Amino acid sequence: MTRVVRPLLGLLFVCALTLPLQGAGARFWEVATLADFLKGDVNNLAIDLHGRLVLGPALTEVAAPTAPVLWTGLPADDGSLLVGSGNDGQVLRVARDGTLSTFFDSAELEVHALARAPGGGLYVGTSPDGRIYKVDAAGKSAPFFDPDDKYIWALAVDAKGVVYAATGDKGLLYRITPDGKGEVFYRTKATHVRALHAASDGALLVGTESPGRVFRVTADGVGFLLLDSGLQEVSALRPGSGGVVYAAALTGRGDDRPASPVVLPEPSRPMPVPSVST
Repeated sequence: MTRVVRPLLGLLFVCALTLPLQGAGARFWEVATLADFLKGDVNNLAIDLHGRLVLGPALTEVAAPTAPVLWTGLPADDGSLLVGSGNDGQVLRVARDGTLSTFFDSAELEVHALARAPGGGLYVGTSPDGRIYKVDAAGKSAPFFDPDDKYIWALAVDAKGVVYAATGDKGLLYRITPDGKGEVFYRTKATHVRALHAASDGALLVGTESPGRVFRVTADGVGFLLLDSGLQEVSALRPGSGGVVYAAALTGRGDDRPASPVVLPEPSRPMPVPSVST
């Protein structure tokens, strides 16, 4: 009996050792595109549109507000950061050492737009009741402009102190004098005006939603279409070097063709030629 059991146990032990080996082997897969990498977790790296990996920017947490949403930010002259938040409609001040304080508390739910005001103050655009406040450097506020529109999405101030307000849901751009008197400056025929950038020649670049387009509006209110992105929304405009302005757009387009850069006219100088890139 013993002679039969021992060989049987030895055979079972050998089989147990070989079972894992039968399931093992070299497996190969290729990760080459942006979509491939986005399926995983990317830490401390950045991925370009061609799927190439480069070192990402170093991130350091400086503050942890309790607000559920931070919509916009604006650097202050003292090195602090002013942040528009929701859903309490506050402007938070983040000091250089990370200390948090409330700079302005509005009656509305969201603060989407901030712009510098004279004397170290701030223009604050709120939603969904569409009001603009003027807040001095000490945090004392006063109503500045109250249009019929529901949303104030972006603000820009020109060299003369004139304030431009991007609004929704009628797609109107307002021009407001320093004393708070405003009028419709340009009608985009879009649902929302989402982004503004003041050019050096006094013109405005205007990003819209539904549809996602970029317009150039001259100082006398004449508009030219610069870019039809094919996307639903142009949510931000940022200047780059050499007269280039970058437009951030989102949601689906009808095809996969990238939008081509469009040359912006520069009446005063032939070079450099500004362009819009997405």
